Amino acid sequence: MARIKVKRGRKKGSFLKTVIFVVVIAVLLVGAFAVYNIYALNSSSELKLAKSTYTFSYGDKIYFLRVLNDRNKILIVRAEDGLTFKDKLFSISKDDLKDSTNSFLKEFELSSNLDFYIKVDENTVKKLNQSVKSQKEDMESFFEALKYRNSNIFDFFFVNSLEGLIRKYDRDSNFTKGAIANLLNAFAKYTIVSFDKLDLKADFSQPIQINYSSNSYLRKYADEQSFQIVKDILKSQE
Repeated sequence: MARIKVKRGRKKGSFLKTVIFVVVIAVLLVGAFAVYNIYALNSSSELKLAKSTYTFSYGDKIYFLRVLNDRNKILIVRAEDGLTFKDKLFSISKDDLKDSTNSFLKEFELSSNLDFYIKVDENTVKKLNQSVKSQKEDMESFFEALKYRNSNIFDFFFVNSLEGLIRKYDRDSNFTKGAIANLLNAFAKYTIVSFDKLDLKADFSQPIQINYSSNSYLRKYADEQSFQIVKDILKSQE
């Protein structure tokens, strides 16, 4: 009687096809998820704002970044923490970035559709620089690195990473994914006027004492020359 041989190749082939099918479906699902999130990010309302203001505090400096989508420009103003503007007596302080941003906008008569704030400490600035492959550990180096960073379709993942970093180190920050995407887009595509021209300095190296009635106040007034330069440039760029 002849022996009957059982062919097992058919079972192996069927299993391999199943594995390939599962892998293809998984890849398609991941791809669809990524495409959806990239589309959602690129369609975020923050990217459609005509004007927005980003305020960063770090050390003894406050940085006001004006993203002007209606002019394709970004302006970075550097100011000393604790400055008081002489004419209207508005003050800026890292202790209250929301109020400081309002004071900055009112002082220079600027409009802003939405404002965002973040307090940056040593750990945060180190991580921010690492995220853009900068070896330095200061705020201005981070801004400088953003100028030369190449924007691409996978920015969604970078935006997610930055949002997680910000949430970890400053839970009071109101930065959103859309706000971060808007900022990255501005640095990648827009004309930049930086703090080498927009530098608000103090009038004196030390605060001066103001005596009023029985009370005394310390004031660090803004230097009039640097104030006027910043004001003229901001108005001309708006």
